[in-house]
Amino acid sequence: MPSLRIILSDNKGEITHVLAGQRITIGRRPDNTIQIIHGSISGYHAELISAAGHYRLHDLGSTNLTCVDGQPVIDYHLHANCMISFGSIQCDYRLENGTGGDAKVAELVPTRAELEFLRRENLDLLSQISSLKKQVDILSNARLTTKGTTVLATPEAGRRAIVERDELRRENESLQQETENLRADLMSMIRDRDALLQAWETMRVELDALKSAQAASLFPEASAGSQAPGLSAAAAAPAKPPKPPKLLLTLSPEDSIPTGEALS
Repeated sequence: MPSLRIILSDNKGEITHVLAGQRITIGRRPDNTIQIIHGSISGYHAELISAAGHYRLHDLGSTNLTCVDGQPVIDYHLHANCMISFGSIQCDYRLENGTGGDAKVAELVPTRAELEFLRRENLDLLSQISSLKKQVDILSNARLTTKGTTVLATPEAGRRAIVERDELRRENESLQQETENLRADLMSMIRDRDALLQAWETMRVELDALKSAQAASLFPEASAGSQAPGLSAAAAAPAKPPKPPKLLLTLSPEDSIPTGEALS
């Protein structure tokens, strides 16, 4: 199985990748199949594409070029062992996995699908970590109950609670009974008020009738005029008493004149 041994700069050692998969990307970005963190490496530098049992090296328009045995290449079929440089990073490409004892790490290069799965799983784990951190913050801010602050219910406390409950229940029943009595008193007062209003109405009618009768007895003419409004004023006025008739006395010469006593 082919392998790619990456010689790290500044004497940081070597990393050997066992190549597997149809398409292997190489670059500085973390979403590449093989990530090489170095200033001379482009974000997406090159890729290895499986073709008819071997790999084809394809440059992705890198800034510092991709070279095979010191010659810049854009598309190159890897049929033999060679030295590949990505920027200033040197790599040893082998057709067979020949990891020596001086190799620092030998690992199987995952496929893009495996990387996508691992990336999604990593995001899920980060989300779970964030949620757990929030829960930890909430619990740390909350007041915790420890053994020292826990109050255990004793039988005496239970009996006191039962007694208080019974007293509150009796007080509640007494208040309910008092409420019913007040409601009954209110209904009785409402009935008395209605009876008083009815009696007052009756008395008012009788008082008006008495006033009318008294006025008729004191002023009969006014009442008669009010009873016969068609009579004239002359008919309504009282009649004058008749004058006494005149007496004619005939005196003869023989008759004596009566004295004052006789006239009177």
